[in-house]
Amino acid sequence: MQPKSLSFKEHEDIFLSNMRGPFPIFLERFDKALEVFLGQLDFIEHFSSAKMFIAAQTSLRSAILIAKAGTVPQCIPLLRHALECSIYGFAFKFDRNFYRDWKLRETSASAKKRLQHDHSIRSKIRLVGGHNKLLQQDIESQYDTLISFGAHPNVFQIDSSIKFVFDEDSEDGMANFTIFGGGDDRKNGYLFAATTYECCLQLIYLVWPERCLLLGIEAARRDALFEYQRFIENTR
Repeated sequence: MQPKSLSFKEHEDIFLSNMRGPFPIFLERFDKALEVFLGQLDFIEHFSSAKMFIAAQTSLRSAILIAKAGTVPQCIPLLRHALECSIYGFAFKFDRNFYRDWKLRETSASAKKRLQHDHSIRSKIRLVGGHNKLLQQDIESQYDTLISFGAHPNVFQIDSSIKFVFDEDSEDGMANFTIFGGGDDRKNGYLFAATTYECCLQLIYLVWPERCLLLGIEAARRDALFEYQRFIENTR
């Protein structure tokens, strides 16, 4: 079997075809809830936390567009970045030492060293558990999934990026190496993104509970979660 890389035009055709496909309503509602909150940041407290959630939104939107194209392995690092930004945004409020060291990281060698050794992402996930134990467990599960699924290049990520095309009646064939997958790949990408949105919105609620209730963010999150669960039931 001889490997053959698809041309740019072939990749572009697949991309455009996938982008014209349907988009699940639960992701639209998760994204809308986040958009509504981040669009109402006037006079908000914990502005540094808000900036981290804006960074998370950017990565989430990029990830779902890439997932829609069918490139699930490539969207995983973006989802991991979104989750990490959300965790740090939460930690800025509830761990003042971490927030201090973060602000001093460019000018203080000792603060930079503390960030590397005393403020691991795992420690901030454990911090979430002091406010919501179930959310801590969900975040731990999602974070571990994003790492093992392909946040760093590994055999699974490489294999899932290759589409084999060959003639079953012949011993020889052609392996087309492509960055795009099919409908199942898009579905998996949507599910990974939805779980990350869910974690992000719950962390936002812990930082700004009154604002979330005032803007209806918590109700919108629950509505999106209902649609997400219904999608899973209908596609089993």
